[in-house]
Parts: sequence; structure tokens; C-alpha cells
Amino acid sequence: MRILFVESIMDKKKNMSRGRLADVTGEVVEADLRRRRFQLWRHPESAVCVPFDEGHEDMVTTALKNHKWTQLRVQGRGEYSSTGKLLRITQVERMELLDKPVDPSIPSIEDIAQAIAAEVPESELERIPKDFCDHLDHYIYGTPKRPRQ
Repeated sequence: MRILFVESIMDKKKNMSRGRLADVTGEVVEADLRRRRFQLWRHPESAVCVPFDEGHEDMVTTALKNHKWTQLRVQGRGEYSSTGKLLRITQVERMELLDKPVDPSIPSIEDIAQAIAAEVPESELERIPKDFCDHLDHYIYGTPKRPRQ
């Protein structure tokens, strides 16, 4: 009798763990288009297998192609371990592409350009020809100036 009771509790836990809600965001670095599944990497050591249908194929391949600056958010149902770790997504209800968060400690290209320009003395800036932008190739590579159009 006691063994049946334990099995019954284990079955309940197993059934409950298969259909819990899941909401994960990560990087797509591999996809199997024939089997229609991909790996969503949430951390360098943690990936989740996610199935997809034909309607999501373009989004998955875009996330794979742009994985360095794009993340994919997946919402649906998942299978969890007894410790609560998400093992795999079993049913996808929604997917969306997201830009990866920007590290605020890294300066933007505009900030870098402004810092460099601030170091150039005014006397040097005055030496830049007025038509520099119009004839950039001439001043950098020595090509003939093009007539104005």
C-alpha cells in the first residue's frame, strides 16, 4: 500500500511538471530545420530544446543568423525536472525577436567619436579643407576631384 502511494505522488509530480508555463529568453546558436527544433541558450552552460512549426521558421533562422545581437523569447509550456529546472519546451504559444541588452559600461560609437574629436586642437580642425566631404577620395587617396553635379 505504501509503495502505491509513493508512485501516485511521483506520477502527479511528473504530470504537473510537463505542462507548466515557461517563459525563456536566450540565444539561438543551432537549429535543426528538418526536425523543427532548436537550442535556446539562456546562459553559457544552460540550453533548452524548443520545437517550432513552419510559421516560426523565419523567426528562428533570423535569430540564428543574427545571434550575436538578437535574442529569442519563447513562451509556452515546458517540462521541468523535480528540482524545478526547465528541461525543454513542449508547446510553443508565442515567440518574439528581441535585441540583446546593451552593456551600459561600453561607450557608444558616437561617444567614442566625440571623445576623439575633443582631443583634436582647433588649429588642426581649421586645416581641414571646406570641400573635404565632397572630395574625400581625393584627400585620402589622391584621386582626381570629381566635378560638382
